[in-house]
Amino acid sequence: MLLTHNLSLLAVRDLQLRTDAWLTQGNRSRGKRLAQAVRLAELSEALQVEAHGQPYFLIGDFNAFEFSDGYVDVMGVLTGDPAPADQVLVHAESPLSAPLHNLTLTLPEPARYSYVFQGSAQNLDHMLVNDAVFEVGELEFTPVRLNSDFAADNADTAVVPMRTSDHDPLSLRVAVDRFIDADLSVTVRGGRQPLISGREAGLPVVVENAGPQAARRPVVMLELDVAPSQVGVVQVPDWQCDAPSAAPKGTLIRCARESAMPASTREKFEVPVMVQRTAVQDFLTLSVMVTAASNDPEFDDNQASFTWRVTGRLVAIPPKR
Repeated sequence: MLLTHNLSLLAVRDLQLRTDAWLTQGNRSRGKRLAQAVRLAELSEALQVEAHGQPYFLIGDFNAFEFSDGYVDVMGVLTGDPAPADQVLVHAESPLSAPLHNLTLTLPEPARYSYVFQGSAQNLDHMLVNDAVFEVGELEFTPVRLNSDFAADNADTAVVPMRTSDHDPLSLRVAVDRFIDADLSVTVRGGRQPLISGREAGLPVVVENAGPQAARRPVVMLELDVAPSQVGVVQVPDWQCDAPSAAPKGTLIRCARESAMPASTREKFEVPVMVQRTAVQDFLTLSVMVTAASNDPEFDDNQASFTWRVTGRLVAIPPKR
């Protein structure tokens, strides 16, 4: 984590002359703001490389908007996406090899402020994070409305907590995945009826979350002992399922859900398979496993399988060459 307080915007347009190489106060302000942004980005890059993918935070009063102000794109340099050179007065490329994310941009537009200047609500305070922070758990970011929403005369009153500063503090709540309990289970609903060769069958699977909390980033792995060409695409609302791919036992399908799976809910999967009987005594097996980023207090019921007998017309399979 790195905390910062960057140079003010006040002199960014100042034409007052100087006796040094800067020539004007505005030139110095813009040049220093750019140099500060580049140096902070270099520090961010070095700290992340040293930390080998650990969560990283860059937090502070950047005295910069979440968008380019046309003078210097401070936040663009610090997040790895600077404005083009022809859109700012002074420009630099960002030294970041991987972008940082400004959590200000996760707020609704009317809530994107932490400071009021001459009646204009604006955002100068930001929290930047890397990709690894999102892997830790669910984030809830918000400015704490203690100062900017209250009149300035509260600053002179010792009996109220408001206006201890002219900026709002920032709050980030992280619901850590491994502290969230969600009891997932999976069932393959087979039956006594055999599968008929030459027909398509929908193999039923049920994934359940018994709670007590929502399951974070659940993943369902489906494995069948048939060729990928026999297996169709699995479609389940709120889940993204990969196309069937070859695996050591036949076919593998991975289904993932970005949104959390609520507690006390069930999800029904149907795996479409074109059944082919290739032996006198033939069988088809579906094996399923469900996992999640959250903690599962009862892992014994996270795997299931079922084997169907295959009957009907025998399909001739060309011999291997």
